[in-house]
Amino acid sequence: SDELLLAQIACAHFLETLQQLDCAIGNSENADGSEHTTPDVPDAVYEYLEATYSHLGNALHQYGEFDAAIRYYQRALRVRPLRIETYLELATCLVKQGRDRAALTVCHIARMVEFSPQVYWLLGNLLERQGDLELAIDYYSKVLQAEDMGDEKLSMINDQLSIVNSPPTPQKTGDWLK
Repeated sequence: SDELLLAQIACAHFLETLQQLDCAIGNSENADGSEHTTPDVPDAVYEYLEATYSHLGNALHQYGEFDAAIRYYQRALRVRPLRIETYLELATCLVKQGRDRAALTVCHIARMVEFSPQVYWLLGNLLERQGDLELAIDYYSKVLQAEDMGDEKLSMINDQLSIVNSPPTPQKTGDWLK
């Protein structure tokens, strides 16, 4: 997946949606230009703007430009604060910069947004690195208790684990527990 191309596509959709919105406003104005009303902004505008920021953040993240990536992830979260994937990308960037405390904070915020085994796994790893083993085990246990966790989600969790300096990750969560 070429993140820069995805960002360009999302930006194009964002601009097209804005242009359509502008045309709708222009067509709805009175002939004399008075009494402008502001129409509701369609959700698509926010979705495309958030996607643009996220993909730009991902592209910068891939090239090791962590500071710039973090700024784009923060912008994306301002637009759509309930998107768990953006929190994970932001936390990953922070971990790669050695900013574990900031990553913990982001993970705790993400935990409040929705349950995500990836967030709990990352929290467990960060807490394990800091020596808070009891709390780390608690988060790992929550991952184990997650229902219907398929192999796809497990591989995503393993990818998240690879960003921290830990022993190799077992292929199955049950193996890890043993």
